[in-house]
Amino acid sequence: RRFDPDSLQISSLLMARRIVEKDEGVYGRQRFLILPNPLKQCSRDGQVTFYFEIYNLKQDKFGATHYGVSYQMQVLPEKGVNTTSEPEWTTEVSYDYQGSRDWETYRLTLKMNESTPGIRAFRVSVKDLQSNEEVEGTTAFRVKW
Repeated sequence: RRFDPDSLQISSLLMARRIVEKDEGVYGRQRFLILPNPLKQCSRDGQVTFYFEIYNLKQDKFGATHYGVSYQMQVLPEKGVNTTSEPEWTTEVSYDYQGSRDWETYRLTLKMNESTPGIRAFRVSVKDLQSNEEVEGTTAFRVKW
């Protein structure tokens, strides 16, 4: 997909079976070997791994960036199950980062230790702390027995 070169952007969230970073090569997506998980499923005693990229971070006059990343999950109701309330998002992790590039690659692995089976929504929120711009990316996956 195309990205606006003037505003903070996040790529699609790719669920992967495994991500390996190579020791050599320039920084960028070519440095990673990403084995996708096209079924978007994980075991309740396994783990789930996501890869995404952030574009157009604002750099100060020294080339430094400063931004926050928050990861959240939500348990979604199964199709055909009536529910009266919207499921809540729970924050798993929030971090502030400082960098030196106007774009970054990310990989995140979450352990699903003894999670209940079902559908989950996963959301990443990014806030550029220098420009105050915010973006979100969301995807869904299934936790199996």
